[in-house]
Amino acid sequence: METSGGADTLMPVSFQVRDSILSCEGQNPLLEFQAHDEAGELRKLLTWHGTGVFYAGVEEYWRVESARMGATPDVYRQKEWKTLMADDLGAKTGDVGFARSRTPEIPMVSLGREDFELGGESSPAYQAASDGLDAGANVSSLPKKR
Repeated sequence: METSGGADTLMPVSFQVRDSILSCEGQNPLLEFQAHDEAGELRKLLTWHGTGVFYAGVEEYWRVESARMGATPDVYRQKEWKTLMADDLGAKTGDVGFARSRTPEIPMVSLGREDFELGGESSPAYQAASDGLDAGANVSSLPKKR
């Protein structure tokens, strides 16, 4: 999120994430806030409630950056994220066991349902959702590869 078009501040944002697999491309953070506010004020704008979330390939969970002259971004990796977001229950990190290996050179927009299928019972996300189904997207509802 970033301010633009003359807006001075960001609006608060709240996430409720359940039984999901979250992933990032390359060096991109999962979340990024940029605005003219001080970084401490920007941190107050995020509310996160997670249950049974798998973080796949996430290095930077959150980057908070003030546009003020000389400001350096605050970067939250796994340890800092867990401390800051105590309401991220049952979070798991690492390989979720997709059926196909993904190469970072392929943009996410080019991926299809077969790229998000789990590798069966060996996947930690297999039947790991609170309803007994697989965590993550219902791959049958995703488009086929382009």
